[in-house]
Amino acid sequence: MRTNGLQRPYNAMQISAWILFPLLNLQFFTCLSPVLPSLATSLILSIIFGVTGLVGVYMGYKASVIDPVDANVKEAAPQEDDDDDDEEVEVEANTKFCWVCQTRVHEKSMHCKFCDKCVHHFDHHCQWLNTCVGKANYKYFFGTLCALSAFLCIDVAVSLYIVITYFMQRKVGEGPTYDKLSTIYGGGNDLALIIIILVVLVLVVFFVALLFQLLYFHIMLQRKGITTYEFIVRDNAQKREHEKKERAISSLRTEMIAERKANGKCVWGLSLAKYCPICDPVRQELKDGTTTTVLEHNGNGHNVAVDDEVDFPSDHPESLSAERSEIIRINVEHRDEDK
Repeated sequence: MRTNGLQRPYNAMQISAWILFPLLNLQFFTCLSPVLPSLATSLILSIIFGVTGLVGVYMGYKASVIDPVDANVKEAAPQEDDDDDDEEVEVEANTKFCWVCQTRVHEKSMHCKFCDKCVHHFDHHCQWLNTCVGKANYKYFFGTLCALSAFLCIDVAVSLYIVITYFMQRKVGEGPTYDKLSTIYGGGNDLALIIIILVVLVLVVFFVALLFQLLYFHIMLQRKGITTYEFIVRDNAQKREHEKKERAISSLRTEMIAERKANGKCVWGLSLAKYCPICDPVRQELKDGTTTTVLEHNGNGHNVAVDDEVDFPSDHPESLSAERSEIIRINVEHRDEDK
């Protein structure tokens, strides 16, 4: 069982973070800060850049070393010498049994296969920190995202400023940025420095996009009061229900087309309507006919109401097929969830 992210084995993403962070600092303090137009600007931005970087390192370190393990796993006593097999054990409320850890854990704890332990209020396993994120270290993980986002944004802003002003001043052959880049480190290195700045800029913009997406995602999770794991579970369940609903709608459409063909009616409009959910008569029929009812099949092959509040339109068929019954059930469940 791994207790923190600084224990072996390390992974590739964790090692790459250890390499990229010092390189970004080296690039900023050797290629960007020295060529800023004034000493005051250079000092202020260097201090802000350095502070945000240190805060990010501190937050990342705390998130890595704090063990978010479930307290019951940490305090679990060995069961090898237990002679009281017949003794009843009191089951704690709001707990569940983990067959891997062989102990009861909190109901929101999940077993991580990477760390081989149950994590209290499990959110996710962070590959960059090489540790699980749970209730104990989530605030430090979120702080890492905020600090590194600011850290990288400063790098991007300064890089863009230097690149743009360099090419604008190069046309006239003079200017603070152009002059400093042309004379720094012995002179004649301006193009090489600009190429380095551009290459790093593309890389940093990519990481900024990833960080901002991740930061927005976790802000959204906090507003909803759920974890990353709970979001994934809900999302997968919604996708399965959506696929199930679409299959049932397709079956119902096929049945309605067959009915219209048997009655000599036009079917092309019904076939094309599936591409327009708003004007689809199949979906409209279900919407109009499922306000307060759920139907199921009984043993005789007839549809019976689950409750007494059946209220179909007058032109609705008395008997529904199995497909119609299933889609009505799904439709009502989704309506109830929305409420």
